[in-house]
Amino acid sequence: MTTTTTTTTTGYANVVPPAWRPDPSDERLHQPTGDSDWPWKDTWFFSMRDEASNQMLNMHITISANRNPPTRVSVTVADGVHAVTHVRRDEGHNSHDHVGNSLASLDLVHLSGDSDHELLWHGDLPEVSFEITVRGKHFASYWDEMFPAYYAVGKDGQKYSHYEQVVTGTGWIQWKGRDKVPFDGIGWRDRGWGRRKTEKMFNTGFDLLAGVLPDDSVFSLIALRSHEVAQEAPMPIAGWRSDATTLAPATGGLYWKDAMAWPARLRLDFLDGYHLDATLVRLSPSMQMAWHDAEPEPEGSGLAHAVRDHYAVFSDAEGRPFTLFTQHGYIHKVDVFRGGEFKYVLPRAEA
Repeated sequence: MTTTTTTTTTGYANVVPPAWRPDPSDERLHQPTGDSDWPWKDTWFFSMRDEASNQMLNMHITISANRNPPTRVSVTVADGVHAVTHVRRDEGHNSHDHVGNSLASLDLVHLSGDSDHELLWHGDLPEVSFEITVRGKHFASYWDEMFPAYYAVGKDGQKYSHYEQVVTGTGWIQWKGRDKVPFDGIGWRDRGWGRRKTEKMFNTGFDLLAGVLPDDSVFSLIALRSHEVAQEAPMPIAGWRSDATTLAPATGGLYWKDAMAWPARLRLDFLDGYHLDATLVRLSPSMQMAWHDAEPEPEGSGLAHAVRDHYAVFSDAEGRPFTLFTQHGYIHKVDVFRGGEFKYVLPRAEA
């Protein structure tokens, strides 16, 4: 899906600006700063798929410094179209080199923000267990510097710092009563921290996409509007591509979905002159998750933010296949009748 053009932006090829790379220590828990009226959250998100075995996983860890219990872990594991999701909120077991709880956790093995970055992901759900070694694929991108003010910078006290990386995963998945199945897949992960409430930071849905291309380079993009961006302003779109020597922002393109939010067409351009043109080969199963629990009524906002991970196989201009990860995020009402009015009429009296 990737054809490299013969022109590049002058002086940009083979450049990885140091400021655009995260500090490896940002993988660890942070000390809260900023406006204490907002909850502090350290978060980790992962989504992965092994096309050969038709197995998928995703996970979201939230550790809230000023909430009790502090640790919330949500995990979905899918075998084809069969999926299970569990959420566990408790004290957790968090330290300098380990985060999570008994549902799922991460060992922080080696922190470098590049292809040597390594985490060990454990999961133990009632129906299935797994152990996946997660490794970075080329460079992670630190959005506070690479895309300043794309996410909230604190205008109302909410501030979100973020980096992300395309990853590979190797290990095993074992459904209860069955043999272990090897896992060898690709995926996407991010790391965030700051003072925020998810359902109050984004005023629209969003779309995320990422992949490992046939030439072994990787890319990731998102179209998302934070609450600090006016509704009438153009939708902010940002993304990047990386290989062994380059970290380049996206400059244009097209992403087309079908009416069910599945990916259908993709074309991208990057600052170093790299061009990407890809078409759909086949769709893969999808899986759902929520980043946060619905707040109890009537204190909560009445809204929740959920995501669905859609995977597909695309091909490049030369017909080479690759796995595409996409995520469709949306806001929905959980307090469905709030502010509404029941409509009815009384039956007419009989003549």
